[in-house]
Amino acid sequence: MQEPIRIFEMGRTCDYSDVPASPSPEDFQYLRQKVQELEEKLQSRSRNSSLPRSITVNDDGGLGGVPIGVSPNPASLYAPLLFLDSDAYDYGRFTIPKPRMLVPPEILETLGDIGEVQAIIDTYFLTVHTWMPIVSKKRLYQQLMNPLVEQNADFGLLYLCLKLVIQRPHEPPASVQTPLYSIAKRFYFLVETSGVYSLTLLQAGILISLYELGHAVYPAAYLSLGQCARLGHALGIHGKDTPQMLHKVGTWTELEERRRVWWAVVILERYVNLGSKGHPLATEDPSRDTYLPANDTMWDGSVGFFSTSGHPGTHKHPQEIITNEPLLVSSSTNIQVGCFARLAQASHLLGRVLRHTNDLPADIPFRLEEARQLDRTIRALYKLLPGEGPEDSISISNPLAICFSAIMTLYSPYTCQAPGQSPSELTYSAETLTSLKSLSSEVARLAHDILTSLSPNHANRNPSSPTTYNIEQTSPLILDCMYQAAANYAWLVRETGEREYVDSFQVLKGLFGVVAGRWRAAGEYLKILEVTERELGVL
Repeated sequence: MQEPIRIFEMGRTCDYSDVPASPSPEDFQYLRQKVQELEEKLQSRSRNSSLPRSITVNDDGGLGGVPIGVSPNPASLYAPLLFLDSDAYDYGRFTIPKPRMLVPPEILETLGDIGEVQAIIDTYFLTVHTWMPIVSKKRLYQQLMNPLVEQNADFGLLYLCLKLVIQRPHEPPASVQTPLYSIAKRFYFLVETSGVYSLTLLQAGILISLYELGHAVYPAAYLSLGQCARLGHALGIHGKDTPQMLHKVGTWTELEERRRVWWAVVILERYVNLGSKGHPLATEDPSRDTYLPANDTMWDGSVGFFSTSGHPGTHKHPQEIITNEPLLVSSSTNIQVGCFARLAQASHLLGRVLRHTNDLPADIPFRLEEARQLDRTIRALYKLLPGEGPEDSISISNPLAICFSAIMTLYSPYTCQAPGQSPSELTYSAETLTSLKSLSSEVARLAHDILTSLSPNHANRNPSSPTTYNIEQTSPLILDCMYQAAANYAWLVRETGEREYVDSFQVLKGLFGVVAGRWRAAGEYLKILEVTERELGVL
């Protein structure tokens, strides 16, 4: 066993033995001294500066600089310690309290009265929440029981972002960067810079990012998701043994909500990197012992119990019973889970594909074997999906679409045959070209199924009469695979001229035209396809 070493400069003893030494009174005194020094510096700084007291909303939808009520920031006492010496922060068992910041009158006016906020929340849970369930119904409805003027600013921001993400875009050329979008972005910045670091703030950031991604507001969507990843890291929700800005969880609902919020960051960050290749991911791939989101029905009911071991268990209260065990990322895909957990699994595999294609191994046999293994794993997952969702639901289309995007992205570096390639590379290139045809056909069938789900009369519609589609529950996460398949069909039409490929191309175009009424990104994809159609002569 190594002997303790005396560090004379600090007057402390460092013990490098296998068993940590018990803290001495000297250790506690040193820590108290450092915290006191930090507090004195921060109090001195606060005397020389003033916090904003209110904000205003300009005519153009922006937030002005007129000040709003906010209490002194208690986070400033221990946040520096967390980042300068996280060991000392953990050693002192500190937490970072959330400052009291009320919702400014201008934001309350934008939200409306309690009935209007209730309608916003109800619409959100009936639409976006069905495929991106990251906000606890139980927690939000309980919070809504408090008067809006008494609620903290991060909840006001969340209500504002719920209103933003359920908003349908106006017809082009109207901009999707609406006054409401500008208010949400600037209010988010104000809440964040006021030190209100909370899970609710991160949820609001995710919803803003989702709005930007769904309406093709770039590069804002890419940058916003990177910010969400950093905030999640800072809060400590990305791992089990990381320094925590948030308080310890005491209920299963709270634990599950944190888990789902981080999965949302992972899912969206991988999706936003699909079209623009070569960018490093801001989030690590989930480890094998990372838990998947729980059953969606159980989550919406928020029935659960958080045991001292950190896992859901059973509780004597009749309304708090866990009926299924938590599943890991490494669990077999044959075990049936909820749609959001399937979306998490598919996105995890997509992340592995992105890392593979962004950094192709130089060892050709290893590279091809890794590609084949990823191909087999993704196919094993997506073949399970069609039988897991109800026939009238499009929820399962999201993980299915991510699987299709992952495989087509995986094939992309291998489809072009070039001089000097090895026989094994040429063989795999031929395999990917053949597989792309069948895969594109499956994507076209998915597009047809989605259109049918959105309008039961779609198959028997009269071409001369307009068809009504219920597009409120549609997700922008289905769009990438549709675009990749349409691009494949455009190439096949140019090469073969076969009518079958033309028909499938038109089906995919039709889906973009319908979904563009909800998500402007679909309209942007449609513009690209129309240019391709003209240049390649796709009729």
